[in-house]
Amino acid sequence: MLFYDLVVAAAFGLTTEFYSDEPTWGVMGFILVCNLFLYLLWILTSLELLSNSGRNAMQKLFGLLQIISLSLMSISLSWDSALTGIWGLLGVGVAVLSLVGLILSDRNVAYSQRIIPWLVVAAIIFFTGSALSALGVFTDESAATGFFIAGVAVMLAGSAQVISQRISEDSTLKIHEFQERFGMLLLIVLGEAFIFLVNTLGAIGSIPQPLFFVLVIVVVFSIWLMYFPKLAQFARPESVRHSAARFAAHFVLVVCSANAVAAFASQTILTPIPGVTGWSSDNWTALPLVALLLALIWLHYLDELRWTKIQTVHLIAAAIILILSIAGADDNYDFGSGTLTLSALVFLGDALVSHLFERKKPIPV
Repeated sequence: MLFYDLVVAAAFGLTTEFYSDEPTWGVMGFILVCNLFLYLLWILTSLELLSNSGRNAMQKLFGLLQIISLSLMSISLSWDSALTGIWGLLGVGVAVLSLVGLILSDRNVAYSQRIIPWLVVAAIIFFTGSALSALGVFTDESAATGFFIAGVAVMLAGSAQVISQRISEDSTLKIHEFQERFGMLLLIVLGEAFIFLVNTLGAIGSIPQPLFFVLVIVVVFSIWLMYFPKLAQFARPESVRHSAARFAAHFVLVVCSANAVAAFASQTILTPIPGVTGWSSDNWTALPLVALLLALIWLHYLDELRWTKIQTVHLIAAAIILILSIAGADDNYDFGSGTLTLSALVFLGDALVSHLFERKKPIPV
């Protein structure tokens, strides 16, 4: 399962590179859809791997096929930051079909009947887009993206409630294993982003902005401190609604963590030009930190179902970073980079204060 997580995390990390190349709202929306697809695929696959400890040969075969198809999807994305052409949507479709085979090998008839029809429809949409692209019916990037969005929408519509219900009601699933899976995914995503930065700096042969290199480490450390160990240890959701809310919040946490680290890593390799306007030519801001803190507030509430001091600290930090991000939108290099620096320091302060509050809580008897 660790190898599968590495492939998924690498695909998550790859999407963050596209925004630097073409920083538009359209690209950001496409990245979110890609991440949603990967997240749904990851949860559905995790359910099968955790529910069937036997892991017969057919399961291993379908797991390998999914890894290959996800790699094909990632390669297609790295070519043109889209899923145009035959290979991108083909890889996505094969990944979904391999998931169908994995679910069938588990022989959970009731679950299979609820989820597989939706997955098959989604795969058909992906394959149709791939075939039309191969036949030259369309070559425009937006057309292929439309097929991809439609397929992901079908997957989400068919799987959201089914996933939440199985997690909250299936007693054969061990919740501590889910805790490990979600914590591991976050750690790998953070690690992948940092490794990419180190490799890039190694190829450059220098560190253009050492301050931001330090801030990357600060942000990664702060995320780790705020999520582990408290939020990483959650009880089985008591209802379908709470189950859906928890894993939606975790999706926001993972995606925004990857983007937040990428924002500061982007500045690390950007050659500073003091006094020149247009510092934000790569359009990275500290806004992912705001969404990340809101996700943490959400997770804390789901754990205790009440408002706490830690949530107040997170909310204050989110408000300060939001104000800094809005102020830093001005096209001024020095002021803009300064807001990113201040945002990272506010984020670190939030992590330290909330950690102290957490330590002062009485230990339940």
